[in-house]
Amino acid sequence: MFVTNMTLKTHFSDAVKADHFPSPANRDRENPVIRLIYASQLVSVGVFRCRPWHDLFHEDGRAKAHMLVFPRTSVYIQHEHQHPLVANPNLIMFYNRDQAYQRRKLSERGDMCEFFIFDEGMILSLIHI
Repeated sequence: MFVTNMTLKTHFSDAVKADHFPSPANRDRENPVIRLIYASQLVSVGVFRCRPWHDLFHEDGRAKAHMLVFPRTSVYIQHEHQHPLVANPNLIMFYNRDQAYQRRKLSERGDMCEFFIFDEGMILSLIHI
């Protein structure tokens, strides 16, 4: 199912809040953008674009769901209790739900990535195979 409105009835609505989605009026501004591309009961796919001068870029984060993140730009990421690393297009980043992280600027392009959020039950069934 392709999502065309802000009312999300899947697990994704808890992972990404509707106020992070751009309205048509401000879609082209340099604000952080979290845009949902696809959602089903098992997986959701989204796009994140955040410039380094926005306040959200420097806020410490906490993953709202189990995610695979495909960076499109280079940015410093430090997961809680881990050494910092440079997330870049050569890596796939894994985030567990509720995992804390910090983001730091590496370039003026900011943090640009695509992400996949997976249903926890599906992940647990794959682990037990």
